Amino acid sequence: MSAEQQQYYRDISEAVIGSDEVKRKQALDSLEKDPGLHALVPRIAVFISEGVKINVVQQNLALLIYIMRMVRVLLDNQTLYLQPYLHLIVPAVTSCIVSKMLCTRPETDNHWALRGFASKILATIYKYVN
Repeated sequence: MSAEQQQYYRDISEAVIGSDEVKRKQALDSLEKDPGLHALVPRIAVFISEGVKINVVQQNLALLIYIMRMVRVLLDNQTLYLQPYLHLIVPAVTSCIVSKMLCTRPETDNHWALRGFASKILATIYKYVN
């Protein structure tokens, strides 16, 4: 990857999981519309996979939602071919559906919203493959 691509990846990944909602929205818009992301898709797929693993263990509901939003916009980017990376993405999405504990306060945190969102993403992936 070029230095520019590495910087773009760093900026996008930090914005998606960062605290600035404006930057997150800009990053997600870029991931959804940028036709030149092909070289970054393998690294982004690993980011998604590892990010979900870590944040399920840490029960960080907000970051799991942000990562699922990232998956959603990648699926919406019609210029990307994600099929070679679904072996990393599908388990991450499935973990957000079936993991026993996704947050520290399940009685008050809306973990069901994440589960429902991830379920819709999984259905989209199914349509994407077929």
